[in-house]
Amino acid sequence: MLFVLHLLIVVAIKGSCALSPLENILPGVVGPARGVGPWLVDGSDGRWAQDAPTKTLWILRTTHERTVIRGHEVNSWMTTRFQTGSPDSAITDAMVVDNPWRDSVIPGGATREMKNHYLFLPSQVYYPGAGCYQFDVTVGDRHETITVEIK
Repeated sequence: MLFVLHLLIVVAIKGSCALSPLENILPGVVGPARGVGPWLVDGSDGRWAQDAPTKTLWILRTTHERTVIRGHEVNSWMTTRFQTGSPDSAITDAMVVDNPWRDSVIPGGATREMKNHYLFLPSQVYYPGAGCYQFDVTVGDRHETITVEIK
């Protein structure tokens, strides 16, 4: 009986993905973003392309503090990989940005003044497969999570 109960719990967990809220924080500048600050803008609209990275924009409140982002699939714990910079850049297990202020880009439609409120960090995220993914975002000594579903 205990095994059946455990199996039902696992199936229930695998069947749902507790997504972070979808917000339109900067209309006209970037598309809808998941999270409550930090935010993630998924360039693939949640579709998985095998062996191809997903163009992703991370939005943070303005900071100079070191930022580290790691991701994993919620049920299997398979990890995401990251690439920042040029297409020849290394693919790593974590996205580490020592000074987000310095590395921030200004997307089309944004003003330089927006950098006083938000930073925009582009990356490519490699997902090992479809699933529910949680990103752990550490900015200085603060820690937040963002959960997305890739189908």
